[in-house]
Amino acid sequence: MKIIVMALAAFTLLGCEQEPQAKRPIVWKAAPFQSWGTGVVKQYAEAGRVGEAPFVGAVVDQGTQQKEGATYEQVTVESRAGRMLVEADLFALLVKGGYSRRVVSEGAGVFVVEYIKSGDVTIHGAFHELPGKADAARSRVVLSWKIAG
Repeated sequence: MKIIVMALAAFTLLGCEQEPQAKRPIVWKAAPFQSWGTGVVKQYAEAGRVGEAPFVGAVVDQGTQQKEGATYEQVTVESRAGRMLVEADLFALLVKGGYSRRVVSEGAGVFVVEYIKSGDVTIHGAFHELPGKADAARSRVVLSWKIAG
C-alpha cells in the first residue's frame, strides 16, 4: 500500500517540476468584419458581373465619400431597367442573406431605402428615375454603407 501511495505522490509531483514561462500578454486579433450584403453589392459591381441582375447596367462611379465625420463606400450604377425593377432584384438577393428593407422616402423620380440586418452593415440605397430615350439608361442607383468613423 505504501508503494502505491508513493507512486501516486511521485506522479503528482512530476507536473510541478516545470520551469516558469515568461509572462506574455495575451493577444487576440479578430478577423476583419466581412459584411454579407456589401460583399454581394461588390460582387455584382465587378466588371464581369455588371449586366446580370440586379445591376443590368453599368457601374459609373465607385469610391469613398466623407460625410458627417464618417467614411462611406459608394457604388453608382446606371441601368436600362426601371428603378423599381433594379430595387426589387437587389432586395431579392439581400433578403436571402437575412436583410430586411425599410423605406426612407418615396417621391417623384426617387425611391430611398435602407437594407438592414442585425449585426451587419446597413446599406443605404437611392434609386433615381432618369428621363430620356428608351435606348438610354432609365435609372441610376446609388448604394452606400459606412466603413469607418
